[in-house]
Amino acid sequence: MAVGEQERHQLHSALERVLGEQEAATIMELTPPVGWADVARRSDVDHLGVLTNTQLDQFRAQMDGRFEQFKTEVNGHFAQFETTMTGRFEQLEERFERKLSENQSKLMIFVTTTTLTAIIAVAGIAFTAAGLT
Repeated sequence: MAVGEQERHQLHSALERVLGEQEAATIMELTPPVGWADVARRSDVDHLGVLTNTQLDQFRAQMDGRFEQFKTEVNGHFAQFETTMTGRFEQLEERFERKLSENQSKLMIFVTTTTLTAIIAVAGIAFTAAGLT
């Protein structure tokens, strides 16, 4: 037989008539609002605690594995990126050194040409001045 709110109210009224208001309230507070089959025992709660802890441990282990896998993948990507960037920086360094060498050669030619031109011009001025005096 299912006990509903109406049956609980009738029981409370009968208890009030027989025992008094305070005693009836006390008994009703100690009686669960559902059947005893629906009330959890301490062992039920303990079992659920163990089950929950087991599931949490499994979940934690699974997440640890996934994070470790993620970390490995990220480290691999960073290593690949570092290798790529190192190669590109080496290419840039080679180009820079090649351009620097080309420009140094051009600068040496320019300085040499300018110096010779200046020497020739000074010599020409000196010969001209010597011929005039």
